[in-house]
Amino acid sequence: MKKESDYLHHCVYSCYAEDYLVNRKTDILFIRTVSKPEIPFFTVEFKNGMLIQCRGLRNCSYPPEIKAFLEEWQSWMSNKNKRNRKKEVAA
Repeated sequence: MKKESDYLHHCVYSCYAEDYLVNRKTDILFIRTVSKPEIPFFTVEFKNGMLIQCRGLRNCSYPPEIKAFLEEWQSWMSNKNKRNRKKEVAA
């Protein structure tokens, strides 16, 4: 998380570390590119099943391709959760 914040020059570490690491009030996810998986690209805050924010270098907003990825990922997660609930009910 600190590496992410230092590399992208945004406040994820200084402002969200306690909520994420200590209090578990939010989830922080990292987006990477396939070609450079070790390099921070975008940071996502996900809370209560909703996308709260997504920031890149120097707090830039995300471009359309990241928006499309996040929408697809959220749909996949939603469907995954529905499948898991059906399995629990059937058990």
